[in-house]
Amino acid sequence: MNEELRYKDTVKEAIAIALVDLMGTRPLDQISVKDIVLRAGVGRSSFYRNFGRREDILLLCIDHMLQLPPKAAPYSNENVRDSLIIHFQIVKRNRDFFTLLRRQNLLHLLYQQTCLDVKRSIKDYGLYRNPYQAAFFSGAGASVLIQWIENDFRESESEMADMFIYLMDGHHREKD
Repeated sequence: MNEELRYKDTVKEAIAIALVDLMGTRPLDQISVKDIVLRAGVGRSSFYRNFGRREDILLLCIDHMLQLPPKAAPYSNENVRDSLIIHFQIVKRNRDFFTLLRRQNLLHLLYQQTCLDVKRSIKDYGLYRNPYQAAFFSGAGASVLIQWIENDFRESESEMADMFIYLMDGHHREKD
C-alpha cells in the first residue's frame, strides 16, 4: 500500500485502505461492502454514511492523491510546467495504485476525477472564461495522464510536462 493512502486514521480512510488492499487480490466486482467493512474494522452504516458505492472510495483516493502540495504555486504562464511536473510526479509516486486501476479496467475513474480537478483548478485560478475550454483541457489532461499510465510511465515527468505544453500550445500543427 502506498503511503499516500495512509493520510489519517479516519473511517473514510480506513475504508479506502481496506478496499485498495482487497483489490490487490481480486477484482472490484468481487468485493462486497461486507468485505470492505470487515477489513476496515468499521460498521456497514459507516460505509453508507460516507460512500454511495465502491467506486466513490476510489474517486476519493484519486482526489486526495492529485492535490498539489500547499507550497506548490498556482497555475500561471510562469509556473504551469512546474505544476504539471508535480502532478506527474504524484501519479508516478503512486504507480502501484494507478497500475491497479489499469489492471482492473478502472482508469475511467481517473478520467472522471481528473476532469473534475482540472475544471476546479481552471475555475479557482481563472485560467479560462469559457466552460468548453475547461472541458477540452480537462479531458485532454486526463487522456494524456491515462495514456502515460498505460505506457507504464515510459517518459519522465518533465518529458510529459513538456509534451503536454507542446500539444496544448498547438505547436504540433506547425509544419517543419
